[in-house]
Amino acid sequence: MSLCRGKDFLEFARGIFRETRLLIGSRFASQVVVVAGGTAAAQAITVAFSPFVTRLYGPEAYGILGIFAAMTALLAPVATLALAAAVVLPVSERDARALARLSITASASVALVLVFVFIVLRAEIASAFGFAAPAAYLLLIPAVVFLSGVEQTWRQWLVRKQRFRTISGAGIARAVLVGSSKVGIGTLLPTAPVLLILNTLGHGVHATLLWIGSRRSPVQTGCGGDRRRASVARTELRDIIRRYRDFPLYRAPQQLLNAGSHSLAPLLLAAFFGPVPAGFYALSRSALGLPLTLVSSSVGTVLLPRLARTAQRGQKLRSVLLKTTLGLVLIGIMPFGAVVAFGPWLFGFVFGGEWVVAGQYSQWLALMLLVQFASTPCMQAVAILDLQRHFLRLEVIAVTLRVAGLVWGAIVMQSSIAAVALFAIAGAVFQVLRILWILGRSDGPVRTSLQPSSDIDRDSGLED
Repeated sequence: MSLCRGKDFLEFARGIFRETRLLIGSRFASQVVVVAGGTAAAQAITVAFSPFVTRLYGPEAYGILGIFAAMTALLAPVATLALAAAVVLPVSERDARALARLSITASASVALVLVFVFIVLRAEIASAFGFAAPAAYLLLIPAVVFLSGVEQTWRQWLVRKQRFRTISGAGIARAVLVGSSKVGIGTLLPTAPVLLILNTLGHGVHATLLWIGSRRSPVQTGCGGDRRRASVARTELRDIIRRYRDFPLYRAPQQLLNAGSHSLAPLLLAAFFGPVPAGFYALSRSALGLPLTLVSSSVGTVLLPRLARTAQRGQKLRSVLLKTTLGLVLIGIMPFGAVVAFGPWLFGFVFGGEWVVAGQYSQWLALMLLVQFASTPCMQAVAILDLQRHFLRLEVIAVTLRVAGLVWGAIVMQSSIAAVALFAIAGAVFQVLRILWILGRSDGPVRTSLQPSSDIDRDSGLED
């Protein structure tokens, strides 16, 4: 019996190392590198233009752009009511096209609602957020939200087709065009409205580039020429909406809650201890979080179509989820472990002696971020396993526990380091529990909407 168990363990360990090699030395890894490299290059180009932009426009104009960007960042994730995220999943091409059309329709509807809100309340909103530009420019926000929805939809269509180079190329081209436009126009007219208009046009350029890269629009495909085909699609829309209703009902609120919660920690630290601890937290979170977001989002982008194909073939997800999760732990444990061990020294050396406390924060945040990094495969599987309703409830609990830990450390222990430590520990422990919960459900049934709704079109469109 013990010999059999030993063989099972060795086989499982070999599976983990095979999956780790898959993550770092295969086509999967090359696709991740393409996505991550494109995102990093676009960010680097934006940073390279920043010194020229800030000198041309000045802090006031840049601050107005920052307020505008913060508003759009909060609203953009729910522009499509999360329907864009479903485009990758269906077996049927017709279902995927229908979801793409519904996604863009939802974006237009959300934008129209926002137009009404900003027409009526733009002066009050501008006053509340300190928006110093003419309040009429807030009407650009609905346009950005709509264009963001279009971007999300076509990006997910390209993910479905695994055209990752197109995604990266569009991001880089957008960064070059927007950055050069800011500098070129700024030499003649360095005003805040110019920045706002160029920000809006940047989203339009990006959406257009993604559409061009996809070669044919998912909205147009199947909608023109053949009236009978379009009529059949319209009769199926109600069924598709019913089968994917968990995206607008549960995933969209979860995304909105998650986006809003990102700003809670620095705001609470500033409320309890003043701006300095908030600055320490912001630096430690950005120094650790930006590379994490870059890699984990790239892994998730490439992994989702693979998980969808696995489910569509009737195979269980637990094995691939467990092995990729443990593989990411092996990949991330060295860099995050170094921060846990040497955080204060690293921050003092890189940023200066006055930032040692930020390094102490980073020691605790690294634990939470390592677990978040390793949870990427399980987070991608939530929709496939039809767990989004439960996941929204867990998100509410997670945010509550993190905030409660921070408040306890601030009020009871009266220490900003203790507050950050409890915040990070609560986040890490609960994320581990979420991973275990998803793994426990991962050999169960997948969502029924992964099956085609019609026998007419069985082409999955998910390329190997």
